Amino acid sequence: MKPNQAKTSTKASIRWFDYIFVFIVIFASLYLTFQLKDYNEYLNNRKKEEVYLARLYEDFNKDIEQLQRRIKIYDEKIKNIDKLKSLLNNYEANQDSIKILYNQYLDYTFLYNPVNNTFEYLKTGGDLKLIENEKFKVLLSELDKSYKSVINAGQILEDFREGAIWNNLFIEYIDLETFDKISSDPSLNIKFKNLVTIYSKHSVTYFLFLQGTLKKTIEAKELLETELSSRNISYQKDELDDELEELLPDL
Repeated sequence: MKPNQAKTSTKASIRWFDYIFVFIVIFASLYLTFQLKDYNEYLNNRKKEEVYLARLYEDFNKDIEQLQRRIKIYDEKIKNIDKLKSLLNNYEANQDSIKILYNQYLDYTFLYNPVNNTFEYLKTGGDLKLIENEKFKVLLSELDKSYKSVINAGQILEDFREGAIWNNLFIEYIDLETFDKISSDPSLNIKFKNLVTIYSKHSVTYFLFLQGTLKKTIEAKELLETELSSRNISYQKDELDDELEELLPDL
């Protein structure tokens, strides 16, 4: 090989080495940039998940307290409805007691409203995927079904209590102020008792759904407690509110 040819070959090799080196540097820079971006996104998602978990824990505590109150109310309600049904066997003799029990236990229908804002935000915001614990995600889905079931049962109860069949009985047969009969229909006692019996069945169904939702909420709370403990996630309410405002401004 001639000297000039050798020099040309050497220069060409150096140029190719420079090109490859520059390519590697650029590729490495891009790769590290994307990796850093992915890592920052991962850290941000984990922080959002922690805030969600802490907020869910707060919701569970409120929900359990509300469910326990509602269950106590409906337990007492069902027991006194049974007393009312017995009193209706002799309306005239028990009129005052019937009036008292009716006004205390049948003149209202307080329904349970789930404390599930955080879970609804997770669903509608597409952030349910941020929850890494698959067992907890399944439990949240089951709890959502419990919410829907108990709401439906409560709506059936309320619709019956506020419906035409119930209201027509009192419009046509009974003065709600005094509970005096305004009709001589001999079947009034039976009609009244049948209505109360149906209402009682709806109340029992609602009561059972309340109990089921409470059990499922406690199960979710206990699993969440384990998750929070294992990841050393703790919070003060004021700090949580600040983090929520920063990370989840629409919640």
